[in-house]
Amino acid sequence: PTAIPGDDKLRLMSESARGEGGRVWTYKDGKPWYFLEEKYPAYGNLVPRDIATREIFHVCVDMKLGINGENMVYLDLSHKDPHELDVKLG
Repeated sequence: PTAIPGDDKLRLMSESARGEGGRVWTYKDGKPWYFLEEKYPAYGNLVPRDIATREIFHVCVDMKLGINGENMVYLDLSHKDPHELDVKLG
């Protein structure tokens, strides 16, 4: 599941955030790497959830490129209008 880590627990986030333009990435060679966009250029971050999950697993576990060595990556929505996201994702 897509979640936001907090001090006390993980907060679930709607999978539709990717559908609204969220970009999945981590660091590779010290630079942001949008691995879904690179591997699936026709679909990018809109690949089905099972494919995205397998790729995230591969990046974090096999390649050891998760954030701070953890099994997680970033979901960037900073390029989207906050008001629009609030309306669509609440």
